[in-house]
Formats: sequence, C-alpha cells, structure tokens
Amino acid sequence: MTVLTLGLLLLLGQTSVPAGIQHAERLWRSGKVEEARSELLKVRERAPGVLLPLLLLARIEGSESEELVRLVPDARTRAKLLDSAPMEGEDFVPIERPAIVLASVGEIDRALEEYRAVAAVDPGNVDLHRHLGNFFFKGSRNVEAAEAFEKAVALEPKDAGSWGQLGSSALRLQWWDKAIEAFEKARDLEGQKPGGLLALGYAYERKPDLEKALSLYKRASELSPSWPQPPYRMGRTLMKLNRLEEAERELKRALKIDTTHAEARCFLGALYLEKQDLSSATRELERAVSSSPQYAKAHFYLGQAYLRAGRRDEARAEIAKYEELTRETGEVEPP
Repeated sequence: MTVLTLGLLLLLGQTSVPAGIQHAERLWRSGKVEEARSELLKVRERAPGVLLPLLLLARIEGSESEELVRLVPDARTRAKLLDSAPMEGEDFVPIERPAIVLASVGEIDRALEEYRAVAAVDPGNVDLHRHLGNFFFKGSRNVEAAEAFEKAVALEPKDAGSWGQLGSSALRLQWWDKAIEAFEKARDLEGQKPGGLLALGYAYERKPDLEKALSLYKRASELSPSWPQPPYRMGRTLMKLNRLEEAERELKRALKIDTTHAEARCFLGALYLEKQDLSSATRELERAVSSSPQYAKAHFYLGQAYLRAGRRDEARAEIAKYEELTRETGEVEPP
C-alpha cells in the first residue's frame, strides 16, 4: 500500500491505529517530518492510551513531551522505550513493543495498562494476544492467560504454539478437558513431539483416563528414549493402576537415565512403602530428599516411612517440612 493510498484511507477513517502509526513512520522516513507529526497527533487523539505514537513524536521532535514523562516517570525506562527500533524482519516497530519493554524492566502494572490499551485499538493483533498470554502466564494469572491464548487461536487457528500455551494455562487451572482439547490441537498441527505428548498425557492422567495417559507417555518414551520424564510418568501412572512390578521397572529405568531424578526416586520409595519394603523405601526417600530438598512430596513419603519405623520425631519433622513447602508453593500434587 502506497503512502498516498494510506493517507487517503486515513482521511476517510478507514484504517486502524497501527496502520496510522505505520503511515506516519513512512512519512517520517521519506523526510516529510511535519506531515508525520500531524498524523501521529491524529493517532494520539484516536488512541490516547497507546505509547508508541508518543515515543515516535519524541524521536521526531528530539525532545520528550510532558505527557510522556508523566506516563513513564523513570528516565532509564523512557530511554529504553525510545531506543525501540524495528528488529530483523520488521518494517516497523510493532505497536505492542512498548508493553514488552515495560514488562522486561519490571514495570508490570504499566505494561499491563499498555497491553490493554493496544488490545482495545488493535483487537485483531495475534502477536499482541500471544505476548499478553505469556505475560499473564509468567505472572501465574492463569485465567487471564487462558483468555489471551483463546483470542490468539481464534485469530490464528493454525498457531500450534498458542494452542500449547492454552493447554498449559488450562493445566494450571485444572481444566482437564480444555487442556486435552488444546494439546490435541497442537499435536495435530505440529506432529507428535515428546514434550507435547507428555503434557497431553498429564491432562489425561488428571482427568483421569490412566490408560490413555499411559499410552501417550509410552509414545513419548519411544520418541525420546534418553529422556527420563516419560518412564517416570509411566511409573507413576502404573502405580495408580496398581501395576506395581511394571511401575518399579519404569521408575528404575528413569533413574538409570538420570540418577538425580528426585521425583522418580521419590515414587520408587513410595512404591516400596506400598510393597511393605520399609528399608528400601527409607533408603530411596532419604536420597530423594537429599538430592532435592525443596521437593515437598519426598518429605511427605519420608515422614510416612519414619512413622512406620517408629521414628516419630523424625516423622513429625518431615511432615512439618512438607506442610511448609506446600504452603509456600501451593503445590500438593507432584509436578
């Protein structure tokens, strides 16, 4: 689209705010500074909450406006924002770039305001919804993350990455059916990948559909035989199915791949507890706690082992540690 065509559409009110900003950038690069400034001022009227036009005005004029200083009081943050330039493969600075910069320097509330302001004027921007989803996901704002990724996949149904992130958000929310739907979409789009199969299997495990989970973990193990997670997950699922001999074999296979795998060692210890092998259980659980002191579940099972052995003071200490760790993380189930 030419500068002339864009200018005509702007006059007719038929372009989006991002297109208006890009038109101003084109004018500026072609040396039409006053026209670029005029267009940016018009965009500011249409989208007063969006930072990018203010930043471009500051670069054109060589000075920062009072409004920009008011919106972004920290001088170092303003300098980072003003340094924003098109990256490789970009013709223009994306309208969501200031929000990404704000988030990167820890200005979380201001970044969120910016994301929402941009979403209001550019609702069809799939990159924006991806960034917003990742922003919420990192902050454990899982409902909002899921909503953002829902918008991303609605705009771009073949975006496997956003389907996967929607699934991960749903897992955190314990929306098992939604997680299964999202992970299956991602699998259909990008093929069978061990990580995706493991995530899908976990959703089925928690649904619960243990046989389906087991088949997915097995396939992940076939695709990535040197990765300890699939046999660990298989062992855990087989325990739930009370197939203890098979479970023991898979947990030992995970530990053969990675001797420091605390979760596999913890569940091997728990399996020995079920088999009434108290000596082996205590040995494995003490090793799990030693290798991963922050793994709450290992403290829980070790407390059970000590209690059965009559070591009550040590049992109380382990259960207290388990409760402390689960209060800190909010995690009760193993990862």
